[in-house]
Amino acid sequence: MSDKLFVRNGSVGLLQSIAPVVQTGDGTVTGTYFDRQAYPEDFADALVVASFGALGGGGTVSSTVTVEESDASGSGYTQVTDENLIDESSMVFTAAGIAYRSIRLNKLKRYVRAKAVVDFTAGSSPSQPLSVEIIGINPRWNPSEDN
Repeated sequence: MSDKLFVRNGSVGLLQSIAPVVQTGDGTVTGTYFDRQAYPEDFADALVVASFGALGGGGTVSSTVTVEESDASGSGYTQVTDENLIDESSMVFTAAGIAYRSIRLNKLKRYVRAKAVVDFTAGSSPSQPLSVEIIGINPRWNPSEDN
């Protein structure tokens, strides 16, 4: 009997947290949580993809994206700790762009969501489009001699 973990090969699922939105003025955009127990795939990892569009209304912007976890759906969210980050890529935006961060999803609490904090400086009616997707991923394990 093998002691290897077997999951459905290549299972991937979109667990979107912040649907495309235009943020006007300073503020926090809190994503919709997803319940890890609602997915039979029990995703092991996740890729967080944050996308920010062009700044409108002039000025400058600094936006920071974080991932939060909680035992309850409606409260008690805290930022995911470094020990559950697979990489340390920056999720701070000062212009339009896309950033990626990998997290160890199966080590997190039951409810997971993204949060974006947007801070504009100067400009007239500054705005910026943004979205954050969380994509659940299972590693591909097959019985073989080399894994």
